[in-house]
Amino acid sequence: MDQEVTATIQPIDEKAAKKASSKLYHKNYLFYGLFNLAISVMWGAYNNYFPIILQGGRADFTTGGIVATGFGLSAFATGLIMSMDNILGVAASPLFGAMGDKSLSRKKIGGILGILCALFFISIPTIAKVVTPETSGQTLQLLFPLIFVVFAAFLCVLTDNWGGNYRAGYQFTAVPKLHHSTMSSFSVTFGGIGYVASTLLASVLYNIDHAYPFYLGAALELIVCTLFLATMPAETEKNARLVKEMAATGKKRANPFKTIKEVWLLLTPKARWSFLLILVFKDLGYFGIYGLQTFASSWMLNKHGIAPNVAAITTAVYFLVYTLVAIPIGLLADKVSKFRLFIVSLLLMIAGGVLFLTIASTVPIIMGLCILLGIGACILDVITMPLMQSLLPDGVNAQGTIFSLALASIVIFTVITVPLQGFFIDLTKDYDSMFYSMIIGAVLAFIPLYFLWTLLKSDKSTVVKG
Repeated sequence: MDQEVTATIQPIDEKAAKKASSKLYHKNYLFYGLFNLAISVMWGAYNNYFPIILQGGRADFTTGGIVATGFGLSAFATGLIMSMDNILGVAASPLFGAMGDKSLSRKKIGGILGILCALFFISIPTIAKVVTPETSGQTLQLLFPLIFVVFAAFLCVLTDNWGGNYRAGYQFTAVPKLHHSTMSSFSVTFGGIGYVASTLLASVLYNIDHAYPFYLGAALELIVCTLFLATMPAETEKNARLVKEMAATGKKRANPFKTIKEVWLLLTPKARWSFLLILVFKDLGYFGIYGLQTFASSWMLNKHGIAPNVAAITTAVYFLVYTLVAIPIGLLADKVSKFRLFIVSLLLMIAGGVLFLTIASTVPIIMGLCILLGIGACILDVITMPLMQSLLPDGVNAQGTIFSLALASIVIFTVITVPLQGFFIDLTKDYDSMFYSMIIGAVLAFIPLYFLWTLLKSDKSTVVKG
C-alpha cells in the first residue's frame, strides 16, 4: 500500500503552478492597470498644465514671446497648491485604507468616488476659462475664481485619494501576495502607456483648447469606473467575515484609528523597522522627482523658452521608458537582490541630476536624460509597494490599511518638498535648484538603504529575495 501511494506522488513545478494560478487574476491585473492608466492621463494634464494656469500672467514667467494666461501666482504659492494631494495622502490615506478594509461596500464606494473625481476634474479648466488676456496675472481681481478653481482641485484630489485607497484595497485583497508584484507591474506599465499616449494626444488638443487634456483624462476615468462597477464581483468572503466580526462585537462600525493600530501591531518588530527604513529610503530617493513632476514644464518654459505642450511631449519620454522597463524590472526583482536594484536606481537619480545641471539645453538632450530618471523611478515604484505588502503575516485581511499607510508615508516628504522647492526657485530665481535636491536626496538615501540591508541581510524570506 505504501508503494502504491508513493508512486502517485509527482514533483511540484512551482513556476508552472505560479503561472497557472496567475491566470485566475488577469481581470484584476487589467483593472488595476486601467485605473492607473486613467489616473496617469488625469494627473499628466494636472501636473503639466495646472501650474501654468496658476502661474500664467506673471511678467517674469514666460520667455520667447509665449503667452500663458493665468492667475499670476508665485512658484511658492503654486507649490503649496500642488501639494494638496500629498497633504491629503499623509493625513487621510491611512483612514481611508482602514475604512475600506472594514467597509461592506468598498467596491461600490470606490467606483462612485472615481466618477465624482472625474467630474470635479472637468470643472478645473472650466472655471479657469474666466481668465482673459486682459485680466491675466491680476491675482486680486481674479481672487474669487481662483478660490473656486483651487476648491475644485481639492475636491478632485480628495475623491481620488479616498476612492483610490478603496479600489487598491479591493484589488490587493482579491489577489494573493504571490502575484502582487505582477499586479504592480501591470499598474506601472498601463500608467506609463496612458501618460505617454495621452501626452502626445493632449499636446495636440492643448493647441485647440487648453481644457481638452483635462476632458480627456476625466472621460477615461468615467469609463473605467463605470466598467469596474458593472463587471467586478462583490467582496463576498471578506464581507461575510466582517458581518461575523460585527455580530460578535456588537458594533456596526469599525474605528479606523483602532484598525490602523491593530494592523501595525500585527507586524513583527523587524518588519516595523523594515517598513520605516523602506519608506525613508523611497522618500529620499524620489525627492527630486516630486519637484520635477511639478515644475518640469515651468522649468522648460522659463529656462529654455519651450512651450508647455512641447514640454509635455519632452517629459513623455520619461514615462515611455518607465513603461517599457516596468515588467522586466518586476521579473528581475524576483530573481536578484532588491538591494542591487535600489542602488542602481539611486545612481541613476544622481547621474540624472548632475547631467541636467551641466548639459541639458535642448529638447533631444532633455529627452535623453529623462530616460535615466524614468528607469530609476520605475525601479522604486515597481518594487516598493509589493515589498510593503509582503511584511503582512499570511492570512491577514489588512491589505488596504497597509497600502494606505505605505502611500501616506511615501508622500510625507512631499508635503514640504514641493513648496520648499518652489521657495528656493523664488529665492534664487532659478528652476535648477530642483536638480540639486535630486542629487542630495539620492545621496542621503544610501543611509537608510544601508541600515535596511544590515537589518535584513540574514533574512532568507521573500521580504528580501522575492
